[in-house]
Amino acid sequence: MTMAPHFVTTREAVNQFAHRVRERLHTLSSSSAADTALTRVATRQSISQARSRGHYRDHIIPLPSLTLDRNRTLSLSPTNTLSLSPVPSRLCQPPVPVLSSLLGTSPSGSPLQIDLRAPLPPDLFAHVPYATTATATMPPTAHVRLICPAFPAHWTIELAATATNIPGHSLLLSQPLTPATLIAALHTALHTTLVSPSEWMAASPTKRARVAEACALRGASRVAWIDWLENRVVFAGLSRNASMLPTVQVLDEQTWILLLAPL
Repeated sequence: MTMAPHFVTTREAVNQFAHRVRERLHTLSSSSAADTALTRVATRQSISQARSRGHYRDHIIPLPSLTLDRNRTLSLSPTNTLSLSPVPSRLCQPPVPVLSSLLGTSPSGSPLQIDLRAPLPPDLFAHVPYATTATATMPPTAHVRLICPAFPAHWTIELAATATNIPGHSLLLSQPLTPATLIAALHTALHTTLVSPSEWMAASPTKRARVAEACALRGASRVAWIDWLENRVVFAGLSRNASMLPTVQVLDEQTWILLLAPL
């Protein structure tokens, strides 16, 4: 007896297909929930490890690599890392500023060898027009901190740019320092910053006698920082050579060492 072939109707085929789809979706939703939960745990572990290694500073967070074996068990490989920065972070560090040649040091001294004790004449930079138009550093900056080996270690000179418009830098939030404005600000700071009574008494009698003599030579009634320099009042340039300091110091990108020469 021959059996008639069984033909699957369209309705049966659709029902079978729908059943398979429902089973597949149920399987995927179950594994997706497990993957999500494990991924969250792995991410928290990776972030904790990144914090302990200091990778947040480099914008690098180790992300786990999840693989699925035959037993549908997720395995974690935390060795892979993903950088959230388009370039390595060390390239995003502030650039080391380059000093203008008018303010730098050379075997013959700075081109701007100026007596900081005397008043600055109005035409001081007439023979060096570049000093009033170029920036003191590159990249330009509106603030510079100076330290001097002749001063106590805690004395710092903070210099800020004035409102003078510098050609080519009108779009900056603040005008950058030029060699001329830096020298003028340094001159003002040395003459207007006074030595405190405690600093005066902390000095030796010999030092106080020499400073008082320099103050009298200047014709002033109160002792200022310029008098503390005694006879070394000629601007000799700026440097970043920390070996010139009596104590070990780490200089940031805004700090420079003020060098002076005897009058």
